[in-house]
Amino acid sequence: MTTPDRLDPDDAWLEAALDEVLGGAAPPDLAARIARASAGAPPDSATAPRAPLVREGSSRRLLVAACILVLGSVPVIAALLAKRGGADATVPPERPARVLYVESSPSWTYRYTKNALLRATESVAFQAFVLAAPEGFEQEHSPSLPALTRLPETSDELAAYDVVLLGDVIPADLDGHIAEARTFAATLAAWVAQGGGLAVLAGPRGMPALWFRTPLIEVMPLSFDVSRVQGERAAAPVATSEGASHPILAGGGERAPLRLFDGSFRSIAPEPARGVLREAAQVLLADQDDPSFPLLSVWSAERGRVAFASFGEIWRLRRGDDAERHARFWTNLVRWLSAR
Repeated sequence: MTTPDRLDPDDAWLEAALDEVLGGAAPPDLAARIARASAGAPPDSATAPRAPLVREGSSRRLLVAACILVLGSVPVIAALLAKRGGADATVPPERPARVLYVESSPSWTYRYTKNALLRATESVAFQAFVLAAPEGFEQEHSPSLPALTRLPETSDELAAYDVVLLGDVIPADLDGHIAEARTFAATLAAWVAQGGGLAVLAGPRGMPALWFRTPLIEVMPLSFDVSRVQGERAAAPVATSEGASHPILAGGGERAPLRLFDGSFRSIAPEPARGVLREAAQVLLADQDDPSFPLLSVWSAERGRVAFASFGEIWRLRRGDDAERHARFWTNLVRWLSAR
């Protein structure tokens, strides 16, 4: 029996339709996969995550203090911080962030993420492009935007978006949609450098391993060992000291930030997604059992921002009564990526 993230495309579209009509299906049992990954993974050294870096701390604090004393204007301070492109600058956009979500097939992560973003009508204008969609299928989209009929791939087309979510897509999936995957990767990397916000989601099909030798890797917050063996392991994401105060993991109301990822959520992480933190990048989530494994990392790549989720099945955050925290994670991520 195949898992939902690896369904035949025809079966996947039937499952997606049932999921929409019936309001959600019972999730597959992850216990066996976690047990196998745990048993097969050799014990790793439990080294602490990289210590937070001090980025322009003194000069920026002096600049902010001067603005407070001379101008007394919170909007001016926020605009200055946003212009500097610091990881903690989160100026809400005046219009909904325009988001493109590219995915290979309608996996469980795609379905629940798509639904969360479609419901966030005040903060997100959404278009999806699923590469395995049958001919004639209307791609998902917000009411304010048309359905896509082909994948945006040029610099001018990508310039219309604030954020791109790139799911568990491998270069071969793009055949028939664009001329050449490497060119698309280069265009996407250039778009980030010019101010775009990119989120890359690791998965079992080959993200990021099959992109290691493309320009996409150059804008990622981690550098990777291209010889790392294939496979997957169990992971329990927990917030690091930097993550606990970061806007992406911010709670709301009575929920503390750490409640978003407190170790109770279990997932699977592909081994090739284990990387080394680049200078000036931050680790927001690490594996509870192996803190040296960064599970959510972010950084500013020139004028743009990039987030990389090294673990899959984020949709499992939406279990029981936790739909709210699942939706908050995605809207927080979009807000941070699109704030410049």
